[in-house]
Amino acid sequence: MNKRLLKQLLYGLLFLIIIFGIGFYFYYLNTRPTCFDGVQNGLETGADCGGECTKACLVIAPLQVSIQKLKVPGDDYFLDVLVKVTNPNKDYGAGNIQYTFGEINSDFYVLPAQTKHLVIHSSLESEKASLNVADFKWEKLNLFKAADIDFVVKNSSFKSSELEAVVYNNSDFDFDTVDVVVILYGEEGNVLGVNKTALNTLLSRTDRYFKVSWPNQIDGVVRSEVEVNTNIFNNSNFLRRYGTPEEFKFKEN
Repeated sequence: MNKRLLKQLLYGLLFLIIIFGIGFYFYYLNTRPTCFDGVQNGLETGADCGGECTKACLVIAPLQVSIQKLKVPGDDYFLDVLVKVTNPNKDYGAGNIQYTFGEINSDFYVLPAQTKHLVIHSSLESEKASLNVADFKWEKLNLFKAADIDFVVKNSSFKSSELEAVVYNNSDFDFDTVDVVVILYGEEGNVLGVNKTALNTLLSRTDRYFKVSWPNQIDGVVRSEVEVNTNIFNNSNFLRRYGTPEEFKFKEN
């Protein structure tokens, strides 16, 4: 073998070694867990958690949903649907959960560790329909304090087919929209009627009167419940007296 051929073989071998080394380096970077780079890689089962990382991945529990369907008293065409939604996650909520119920397509939000009710006005044709929730994104609110958002219901009164009350915004924030759900209960705790409304531009430390009504008289009501919520995931829901909407500022524990 002449020197020229030997030299070419050595160069070729050196080239292969370099290529192999580069390939192995990138393979090693992509397969080993780093546990600190904010990316799921290696044998990690989540971003910087699980697998060979010491930090366990957080398992987010699914929503728990139950449905109660109520025929509107004296009406053969419409159905009131009361949906109870429970979020078992203490640090996670969702601001835009899409759902379908029969012919209805809409959305709702749920706060961390919250149990809330949805009211769906539907047609009697949907009596056998079920609630279908589409995929949605959980959002972490680990700095959220429930005391930051507080509504007080005052002077609630139900008569025959109407309920009126006052909602007080006991927070430091001005809201574009506040959602109100009303539930009427009978002696045995059974639900006799439901309704909903929305309050627009509810300013901090102010009252807002509202009234909801039903098409017919509802008898046997012994207790009413007024549930007030607002979507803190939507920054445009937080108003400024002047200028653009402000971003919700979470307070440190």
